[in-house]
Amino acid sequence: MTLKIKHMVPFIALCTWGISSASAETSNAYYHDIAGGYLKTIQGKCWRTIHWTPDTAVPACEGDADGDGVINQKDQCPDTPEGSDVDAAGCVIETDQDNDGILDKNDKCPGTPAGTAVDGEGCALIGDADNDGVKDNLDQCANTEQGISVDSRGCPKDSDNDGVYDSRDACPNTPKGMVTNLRGCELKASLDLSNIQFRTGTAALSASSQTELDIIANTLVSNSHLKFEVAGHTDSTGSLSRNIALSQRRAEAVRSYLVKKGVAADRLTAKGYGPTKPIANNAIASGRAKNRRVELVLKR
Repeated sequence: MTLKIKHMVPFIALCTWGISSASAETSNAYYHDIAGGYLKTIQGKCWRTIHWTPDTAVPACEGDADGDGVINQKDQCPDTPEGSDVDAAGCVIETDQDNDGILDKNDKCPGTPAGTAVDGEGCALIGDADNDGVKDNLDQCANTEQGISVDSRGCPKDSDNDGVYDSRDACPNTPKGMVTNLRGCELKASLDLSNIQFRTGTAALSASSQTELDIIANTLVSNSHLKFEVAGHTDSTGSLSRNIALSQRRAEAVRSYLVKKGVAADRLTAKGYGPTKPIANNAIASGRAKNRRVELVLKR
């Protein structure tokens, strides 16, 4: 046995001397044949030299079960998924290329712009400005009033399609085609718009009145076969001619707003009656307040 080793050593040395293509580290770590291949032991393993260390080992000789380029002997994370970027220990490098706090392997929206707030999947957080539960990018009815129940589009629910939101509807399930008032109940001859307010002595609508008229417009649009007169009324304070002119301007202001909100212009007329049709006593303040009003009168 000793005699064989003495004869082999010069041969091995000669083979190693003949390598020129391998790097010094790799060349010194293993014995090679003349063709540059690794000499193998009877067990089929690469024949190491005294210069071998784990750092000079090569996967082709030492084995790399998960194919990550790190030999099994040094691999602290065997079974790394194919194609993963790994560190020197063979473990996946956890990267977050867009710096959004979500690792790339979990990031459903890579490349998020810097400073963007993201959810647990790395996608930009989208707000809900009116707090109706529907994200702004899906909300077809932005700025819904607080407390109003909405559908999947973010629009107020109107189950009976009478133009009155469910949250305001005092008469749900009204029959199809029935004309309703602001409470969702059957409209008789006229609709008192007592909540419509104007600046004193002018035809300028208040902000709250515009909100109220938005609801009225929905009701009218839902009943497109009906026509109405917008009737303006005042109290008896001041001259008759002045009050008639003021009530006319106010009636026209309401009509114009409703038309702007989608009600066909040919369905509405405007008429100012001044103080000629009181519904309360003009001698007292509360009576005068009731007489200052706008009505929608159904045209038969």
